[in-house]
Amino acid sequence: MMEWHDRLLIGNERIDFEHRIFFNLIRNYAEARLAGEPVERLIRILDEVALYARFHFKSEENLMIDVGYPGLQEHKELHLRLINELSNNLAGLKIGLYPAERVEQFLVDWFVAHIANDDTRLSQYITSSR
Repeated sequence: MMEWHDRLLIGNERIDFEHRIFFNLIRNYAEARLAGEPVERLIRILDEVALYARFHFKSEENLMIDVGYPGLQEHKELHLRLINELSNNLAGLKIGLYPAERVEQFLVDWFVAHIANDDTRLSQYITSSR
C-alpha cells in the first residue's frame, strides 16, 4: 500500500499540502481497487482525482507566475499532457479498455515522477531565487 514519505515534500507549504491531498486521493483509488469495489466507485474516485488535478495544476501555475519561474510554459504544457492522459485513463476505465490496475499504476507513476522531477525543479528555483 502506498505510504507518504517526506521525500515527496518540495518545501513549499501550500504545494506540499496539496500534494498530500493528491496522494490521499490516489491512495483512496488503490484501496478501493484492492477491496474489490465496483468499477463505478473507481470511476467516481478517478473523476475526483481529475478535478483535483485541474485545481492543483492551476495553483502551481499561479505560484510559478508569482515567482517568475522561467519554466512556466513548459510546466503548463506538461500539466496539459497529464490532464489528457488522466482523461484517457478515465475513459478507458469507463469503457473497460483499461483494467483498474493499469490506471492505478499510471496514477502512482505520474504522481511520483511529477513531484520528483518537475515540482522539485520549481522548488529549487524558488529556493535559489530568495
